[in-house]
Amino acid sequence: MLSNNEIRVLDLFPTTSKDNKAELVGETRIVQLSEDPKYEALSYVWGDGVNASEITIDGNCVTITEGLAAALRRIRLPTKKRTLWVDQICINQDDIEEKAMQVPLMGQIYAKTTQCLIWFGEIDKQFSVRTAMSALSIVNFIDGCADDDAFERSAPPELESEDTFEEPIQALRSISVGQNQWWHRVWTLQEAILPSKSLALWGPLSIPWDVVINAGFVHLRTYIPALNNVTHSQRDVLFTLFAHTTGLQWAKEATHGPLDTAFRWNFRQASDPLDKVYGFLGLFPPGTLKRVEDCNYRLAPGTLYAMFTADLIQHDRDLHALALRRHEVLPVTTQGIPRWAMDMGVDYHGRALNIDDDCAAWYLMHTYQMYSASGDSEVDMTSFHYDQQTNALTLTGCMVDKVALVGLKPQPDSDEPGSTALSLPGAIAKLREWYALAEEFYQGREWDEDLVGPLAWPESFWGSLVANLFLDEEFAPLRSATSRDLEQAENFMRNGAQTPVCRSIFANMCHRTMFLTKKGLLGFGPTDLAVGDEVCILRGGRVPFIVRAGSNNQEGLHTFVGPSYLDGMMTGEALDEGEFTEIRLV
Repeated sequence: MLSNNEIRVLDLFPTTSKDNKAELVGETRIVQLSEDPKYEALSYVWGDGVNASEITIDGNCVTITEGLAAALRRIRLPTKKRTLWVDQICINQDDIEEKAMQVPLMGQIYAKTTQCLIWFGEIDKQFSVRTAMSALSIVNFIDGCADDDAFERSAPPELESEDTFEEPIQALRSISVGQNQWWHRVWTLQEAILPSKSLALWGPLSIPWDVVINAGFVHLRTYIPALNNVTHSQRDVLFTLFAHTTGLQWAKEATHGPLDTAFRWNFRQASDPLDKVYGFLGLFPPGTLKRVEDCNYRLAPGTLYAMFTADLIQHDRDLHALALRRHEVLPVTTQGIPRWAMDMGVDYHGRALNIDDDCAAWYLMHTYQMYSASGDSEVDMTSFHYDQQTNALTLTGCMVDKVALVGLKPQPDSDEPGSTALSLPGAIAKLREWYALAEEFYQGREWDEDLVGPLAWPESFWGSLVANLFLDEEFAPLRSATSRDLEQAENFMRNGAQTPVCRSIFANMCHRTMFLTKKGLLGFGPTDLAVGDEVCILRGGRVPFIVRAGSNNQEGLHTFVGPSYLDGMMTGEALDEGEFTEIRLV
């Protein structure tokens, strides 16, 4: 059993075989991580485990995945040992206690490595080594445009025309996002960010990772005339690849907190659902996420995700994490997870509703801080409590209204399985349906003259429809909505005139449905809210949250439904309407 400061390294024995098929042989030894041992760390994709291979370690035959075996065959040296850290070999994968001890060290392991070897796999059989070399030469050329005048720099022959560019760019596509799983695994995030030096390997070829990263920034910031000869689809390969490399570099240079990191990279996958949390730990100092940093591999995923969400709230002293659960894809969910927790195990890609070819994935992340439903209050940390046995979260809040009517949520145009697109005519039809429902609601009953909502409902409808925000192309708020914006929102519903304010409409519709309250307020909330749900102002919460009375009438126990926009309650107006008490959310 390794101690807290110890890791294993693999000394991979050399081979003089030229056919790369010689037996893999090595030995392991234990080193003190605090003594800065010299080793290279391998970043790779395990694979599906169907195709297994073998390596002889310390005289014993050990089964490893073929993906790892292929990497080891390529990186072993001809005349001397190569010292490596490889998770599959250096951590006893069958020992849960050892995994719990070693996984928290992985951040240090990759930060201290002399070099990280990023293995993209063998060259696809449809491409020759020469074609792969041409693909990398394109990356090298773009990187070089940073130092030379891009107008004067001589382009490689691959860029002479779209025909000469086609095969190399398709080869590059084969190791890029969408076709190579390295870009989609949660563990490779820290493996790309933490090392001070990395080398990308592709079959027998290699390219410094710094060259790939720099090429991405050059491509983003520099006009390169030589790329005029290629087609839009060919350029898209470069855009996609470099969007992800620059994203990794920005993550390396930025100081994103754990909430932003978890939301930004949640699309990455892991064979073990627990690693959707544990894979992020190495990016933050010890003590940042206290409940989960023990890396207990006996936990149920739903419990771990709840603990993680509680850690995020406690670290930030903010309830933003409660506003990020994507309810529009329900009933798809991690088994046993409470409704208030971020569901790290669900892949939203291809599930969420999209309008105008976008599902506005960042909408809830970007807009939460624009409001102040609980005024200047802060999260009451004296009452804040997470109960691991019941997965209940205790906060302080007050009930201020009840849901009286709910509009039908937006649906894709097609009933075909997997369909997610709502067309512009479909969106307009839904807006008209909601408007008619609201009109009937307000005109069909008598209202107390002290209530403001019923008197101003048309303006409230348009303001709520855009959540009182004008968004940029990334769904980040540029400013509060103006009367002109609301006029344009109305024009879109009535005659289909599409203007930039439609971004605010579509983003809201992708995540929410309309609802009205007993006090005559109009808003938009989770797509699965129901009549009788309560509007709750949580101390420290930026938006009103919708909750549902718990079963068995347990006092203070509520099922969390989700965040909302409720016109007339977004800037602390409701603080005097109820008494703050402890509320337990499940």
